[in-house]
Amino acid sequence: MDIELYSENVCQLFGEQPKFTGKNVLRAEKELPSSEAAKAESFNEKVKPIIEGISGVSIKVVSKLGAGDMYKTISNVMPF
Repeated sequence: MDIELYSENVCQLFGEQPKFTGKNVLRAEKELPSSEAAKAESFNEKVKPIIEGISGVSIKVVSKLGAGDMYKTISNVMPF
């Protein structure tokens, strides 16, 4: 799993009072083979309520198609 933890800091230099703001960010991502797509979807649904409302957190597990894998039909396409 790829995990990144970093800080974003900004300092406003103009104005009467210089203002400093910062936040910590956590990003975790994992790629699974397409044969484990159901596992990836299940994990993402279960982790949603755990991280809901927490600023700066992104956790995502995806399944990727590989050579020779069966394709998945795309549905719910919105025309322009």
